[in-house]
Amino acid sequence: MKQGRDALLYAIVFVIGIIPYLNTLGFGFAYDDNHQIVNNPYLRSFHYLKQILTTPVWSFKYASIATNYYRPLMSLEYFALYQAYGPLPYIYHLANVVLNAAVVVLLFVVTRRLFQSTPIAIVTAILFAVHPVHTESVSWIADVPDLQLAAFLLLAFWFFLNLGDSTKHEWRNAVAMSVFFLLAIFSKEPAVAFPVIATFYEHACRADRAQTSFAQKVKRYGPLWLVTGFYLASRVALMGGLIPKLQRASLPWGRAILSSFALFNEYMNKLVWPGHAALFDTFHPSVSVFDGPVLCGAAWAVLLCLMAVYFWRRNCFIVLAGLWMVATLAPALNARWMATNVFAERYLYVPSIGFCWIIAATLVAVWNAEFAKRSRTIRISLAAAGILLAVALTAETAVRDRDWRNDTSLFSAAVERNPQDADLRANLGFAYWDARKPDAAIQEWKTALAQNPESVWALNNLGMAYVSEEKYAESILLLRHAVELKPQFTDAHLNYAAALAGLGNSAEAESEFQAAVANSPLDWSVRNNFGEFLLKAGRAEEARTQFQASLNSVANSQALDGLGDIAIQQGQTAIAEPYFRQATGLDSYDAHAHFRLAIIYGNSGRAAEAVREYNLALQTDPGDNPLGQEAKAAIKRSQ
Repeated sequence: MKQGRDALLYAIVFVIGIIPYLNTLGFGFAYDDNHQIVNNPYLRSFHYLKQILTTPVWSFKYASIATNYYRPLMSLEYFALYQAYGPLPYIYHLANVVLNAAVVVLLFVVTRRLFQSTPIAIVTAILFAVHPVHTESVSWIADVPDLQLAAFLLLAFWFFLNLGDSTKHEWRNAVAMSVFFLLAIFSKEPAVAFPVIATFYEHACRADRAQTSFAQKVKRYGPLWLVTGFYLASRVALMGGLIPKLQRASLPWGRAILSSFALFNEYMNKLVWPGHAALFDTFHPSVSVFDGPVLCGAAWAVLLCLMAVYFWRRNCFIVLAGLWMVATLAPALNARWMATNVFAERYLYVPSIGFCWIIAATLVAVWNAEFAKRSRTIRISLAAAGILLAVALTAETAVRDRDWRNDTSLFSAAVERNPQDADLRANLGFAYWDARKPDAAIQEWKTALAQNPESVWALNNLGMAYVSEEKYAESILLLRHAVELKPQFTDAHLNYAAALAGLGNSAEAESEFQAAVANSPLDWSVRNNFGEFLLKAGRAEEARTQFQASLNSVANSQALDGLGDIAIQQGQTAIAEPYFRQATGLDSYDAHAHFRLAIIYGNSGRAAEAVREYNLALQTDPGDNPLGQEAKAAIKRSQ
C-alpha cells in the first residue's frame, strides 16, 4: 500500500515539474545553443571524445582563449543526443524539461528523508517546480549544467544520508555517494560547496552525531573532500589553473567584496520576488560600503546569521537549508571571475533548494500551529491561498519561458529591459540579420555603436554587413578596430580578411585568414573562407588543405564544393562528381553543386540528368550567373 501511495506521489510531483515548461518544447535554439550544438564539431564524431573530457567547453571554437568553464557532462549529453537525433531543438528542450522534473522528484525524496515530513517534502517540491526564477535554467538548452548539478547533488546527498543507517551497506552507499558527487562536480563548479554542507550535517544535524567518533564522521564525508581534491587537481592540469581567466582582473578586491554584498542582495530579492525575467543585467561595481544594495546585502547576511543562531538548537535543518543556499551561491558572487553577465537567474537554480526548504518548513509550521488547528476556516483559507499562489507562479513561469523561443525574442526582451546595453543591441541586430531583416539589424548596430563606440560585437557585425554590401572601405575601419580591441575574436579576423580581399589587399587578407584559423582551427566556416580565398588566388593545393580540414571538423557542403571545384580546375571530372553528389546529399538546396553536376552530366551526354540538376539549382538560385550559363550551354550540347 505504501509503495503504491509513494509511486502516485512521485508521478504527481513529476507532472507538476513538467507543466510550467510544456510550451518550451516548440522553441528553437537560442544564444549559445547555436554554437554549442548546431556548430559544434565535437558532437559529430567519437573522434572528439577525448577533447570533450579533457578541454574547456569552448575549446572547439577558441583554441587560444582561456575560459573558466570545464563541464564535460554537458558536452557528453549533447553528444549523445546529437548522435541519436541530430540538431533537433525539440529533443534538447525535452531533455531539459524531463531532467528538471526528475530534479523535482529527487528533491521530494531527499526532503522527506531529511525533514522526516511528507508535507514539507510536498510543499518544497511544488514550490521548486513552479518558482519562476528557474525559467532560464529549464528554457535555455545551454543551461543544462545547472540541471545536471542539481540532480547529481541530490543523488549524492541521498546516499550520504544513508551512511547513518546501520541497516544499509555502508560501503555501497559511500561508493554511490562518491560517484554521484564526481558527476555533480564535473557538471558545474558550485558542486565544491557540497563537502562543506555534508561536513556541517555530520557534525551538527546527523541523529547519531553524539554516538559516533570524529574518525567515524570523517570517514563518512572524507570521500567528498578527496573527490573535490581530485577535481581541483584535474582542473589545474587540464585548464592551466583553477580560474584560468579573470574576467575583471582590474576590479580591485575591495570593490569586488562590496559588489558581492550587492549581488547577494539582488539574488535574495529574486528568490523572494522573481519579478520580470533578468536575462542580462548590466553590472556596475559597488564603490562604497554605504551604497544601498551593499547595505541591503549586508542586512540579508545578518538576517540569515540571526536565523542560524535562533534555529541552532531548535531545528538545525533550517540552518542546513540556509547553508545550502549561501554555499552553493557563493561562487557566483565574485565578479572578478564571472562572465559578462555577472548576475543571472540560472545561478539560483541549485541555491533555491535551500530557500524552498526554509519556506516549506515555515508554511507547514504555520499550518500545524495551534491557531490554525483550531479554525477550519483558517486552514481552508491557507490551502486556497497556497493553490492560487502555485497557479499564479506556474502562469508567470510559462509567460517568462516565451523569451527563449529564439534569438529575436530573447534579445528583444533583453534590450527592452536594458536599452542602454550596447552588446545586447549588437546581439539583437545579429538575430535580425539571421532572420533576414538587414535594415533592422544595421539600425541596431548603429545604435549600439552610438552608445558604446568600442562594442566589439557591434563593430564586427556592422563591418560584416558592409562587407556583404561591398562597402569595403567603410567596413575596414570598423573591423580593424574590432580586431585591435579583441585579437582573439575569430569572426572579426574573418570579416576583416574578406574586406581586405575585397579591396585587393591580398597579403594582409591572408594574414587575417591565418589569424582566424589559429584562433579557431576547428571552425569549418573559417577554413572554407580561407580555402575559397586561396583557390581564387590560384593556390589549389593550399586551398585543398583548408577544405579538407573543414570537412574533417564537420561534414559540410561548402567544403565538398571547394574540393569539387579544385578537381574541376585540374581536369579531374571523375573525382569532382562524387564531391558534388555528397554536397547535394547534405544540402539539397546547394545550387553551386547542382549547377556543377548539370555541367558534368551535360558534357558527358547525360542530358536528362543534366536537366534535372539544372532545374534543382534554379529553385534556389534563379539568377543568370556564369555557372548557370555554363550549365545551360552544356545541356544544349548534350541534346
